[in-house]
Amino acid sequence: MKDKYQDIVTRLESLSCWGLLIGPAGLTIEFGSKHEYEGQSMGEFSVWIETRFRLAVDKKLVLSADFPLEGHLPALNAIMDNKTVTRAAIDPADNSLRLLVGETCLLSAFPGLADSEMPWTLFQTDLRPHGHLIAYHDRFEGPLA
Repeated sequence: MKDKYQDIVTRLESLSCWGLLIGPAGLTIEFGSKHEYEGQSMGEFSVWIETRFRLAVDKKLVLSADFPLEGHLPALNAIMDNKTVTRAAIDPADNSLRLLVGETCLLSAFPGLADSEMPWTLFQTDLRPHGHLIAYHDRFEGPLA
């Protein structure tokens, strides 16, 4: 069954990252072509990170935090904005999201247990409001699950 989730996440490969935002609900990253949805610019896919994450460049840790904060945004934008996802996968050991951006930048999001309410979520925007996959350490939820 986890292959199904890998297949969904690999759709991010070869898409460009843009529109990085951090708000009270965490980090949002848009992927792919821009289009309008209910008055907002969105990509083909959106990822919300509401959990612990790490950003490494050239195998050196650049950022590591329990939750995305506004102070992280300048570094994230400088490293990821308008870059292409080279590889996208889910680590089956903990359901963490791994995005290789370009050749040297690795963004990892580590979801908490379902009762922690600290997931990462992938939205396929053309399927809104029903096109999302919510990943927790111990399970997947949502219409794409």
